[in-house]
Amino acid sequence: MKTLSEYLSSNLLQRTANNLLLCIAFPSILEALERQVSMPLAMTLSTNASLWVLSWPFYVSLFLPGCFFAAIISQLLTYTKSNEYQMFIAVGWSGSARGKLMLTHASILCIFLLGINGWLLPLAQSTQTGIIKNILEEHSVPKFIPNQFNTFKAGSKTYLVFPFQKSGKIKKAYLIEEAGEQDMEKEQSTIYAIENMIFSKDPQPELHLHNGSTYLFKDHVLRQKMGFDVMQMPITLKAKKMYRDNTEIDLQTATSLWQNKGSLEKSALWWRINQAVAVLVLTIVAIALTPLYLCQQRPRALMLEAVFIYLTYFAGLLLAKTQAGLYAEGAIFYYLSAHTGVLLITALFMYGNSRWLRCY
Repeated sequence: MKTLSEYLSSNLLQRTANNLLLCIAFPSILEALERQVSMPLAMTLSTNASLWVLSWPFYVSLFLPGCFFAAIISQLLTYTKSNEYQMFIAVGWSGSARGKLMLTHASILCIFLLGINGWLLPLAQSTQTGIIKNILEEHSVPKFIPNQFNTFKAGSKTYLVFPFQKSGKIKKAYLIEEAGEQDMEKEQSTIYAIENMIFSKDPQPELHLHNGSTYLFKDHVLRQKMGFDVMQMPITLKAKKMYRDNTEIDLQTATSLWQNKGSLEKSALWWRINQAVAVLVLTIVAIALTPLYLCQQRPRALMLEAVFIYLTYFAGLLLAKTQAGLYAEGAIFYYLSAHTGVLLITALFMYGNSRWLRCY
């Protein structure tokens, strides 16, 4: 029996891993592609790979309960089709032994998922957010290509800047204020000639123009020239949004959430706990749905029932999460309602199947 248990365990875990890899691959690659497109600059291959790997814990916590549930259902249906299920029962693999084996693995996965949701996921999301913020902050510094015209916005005005490079550094530059409709009517334009240009982010993004002159042209004739020591020119930076925004609560570990008494923190902690509890609940549902006679007589109906129950349960958990976010004091009631509801739906399906097959 020990050898049989090892065989069944390895097969079950292998199916779970295969399901999980498929569920992680598509959304994580899609997220990586969307992030690459939305970012204001091309990232290196190593940065893309790091951000991609850091997104895995989120999808593991999201899909692991469903993948384990699907692995149990598909394993027993496969064994029934190949007559292995009947052979296992013949050698003494009873329903209680089957349930004990699956609940043991479910308990281990439940603890594993608690660790991911509680500590690994916040750490991964915090690291991912930090990398993206550093990239965006670095990009926010204007980079003007020397010896050619560049554009930037300062308030409602747009400027052309032509920087000159000397000894690898930009020392001098010309700024030309693009004419608006009123300026075009008056045939008026302004040109700045500056000796030094420095970008500052504190307290707001600005260009500091040092030792320059302003030339005002009207009707193509120089009308005014003024010199200045320093001129501050606020500039407009393009804000880029990340693919999936992480709130401060998402970045907190379970320990931090437990120590914090806020309602939002409690709601987040309850969600992480109940994601792990879902592994145990779905395992009970899978065991109840897969007696031998049902696997033999109604395999397709069983798969449809399993999909319906899983989707209903997932929707119930999301509803419980929403309500717990609004009324943190009733979080236990909302999640217990979701767990109890799916077990009642499973019992109704079991009763209906027994009536249909006349197995009382």
